[in-house]
Amino acid sequence: MVRKTLLKRGMKMLAAPMLAAATWAILGAGARHLEDRLCKHVNITIDSQEENYFLDVGAIKRLIGADEKLRGARVGQIGLDELERTILATRYAEDVQAYLGAACTLNVHIKLKKPVARIVNTDGTGFYLDRNREPMPLSGHFSARTLPVRGMFSERVDSLGQAADSGLVRLFPMLNYIHETPFWKAQIAEVVTLPDGEIILFPQIGRTPIHFGGVENYPEKFERLQLFYRKILGGLGWNYYRSISVKYDNQVIGEKR
Repeated sequence: MVRKTLLKRGMKMLAAPMLAAATWAILGAGARHLEDRLCKHVNITIDSQEENYFLDVGAIKRLIGADEKLRGARVGQIGLDELERTILATRYAEDVQAYLGAACTLNVHIKLKKPVARIVNTDGTGFYLDRNREPMPLSGHFSARTLPVRGMFSERVDSLGQAADSGLVRLFPMLNYIHETPFWKAQIAEVVTLPDGEIILFPQIGRTPIHFGGVENYPEKFERLQLFYRKILGGLGWNYYRSISVKYDNQVIGEKR
């Protein structure tokens, strides 16, 4: 009786690793079979934030060789990480997810960046700045409807890929504030920066220059300016003043025409 029990235990101990080995063998064979299958479809989806169409499906297909290299290729030969890096290298994509789905379909989902401002340099060069302070190249086929900022700024970046120009580093919080505040996003048409750090804002209506001073205390300056807009300009009209200044603490100065 004891010998039978021991024999059963021994058989169970042998059966467990054999079953595991068989399972791994089946899984390995299945994985190899999948890798040998051919990619039948390439499905590309693009999330264009605020209708910023820097890249379209056709451009992505040409960039990654969807028809020439990927469709019909062995699944095991498709480098998903490399594909994602290729699209991110355009500097228009904020996030890229590439994965294999059902029926050997290669899925590529792209989330495009959202520009906060367009830098227009005095020497004719320029670039966009996204919400993470990362520079984006200008596009030859699409122009984003975003705030133009005139001045002279470098496109160089730091180790995080963010704009490293000291003037942009100081200015960016204010630009982002305008972009994220519906009232000012609708009101401000252009920002001009002077070599001495002076900022001039031009509104959408009237084009009366607003002398803003520097970036310091910008939320409080915008609060004063908004109060002036609603209480004064609402009754006098947008062209009543030649210029407006919020440079000085606790003051809004309007120069009459």
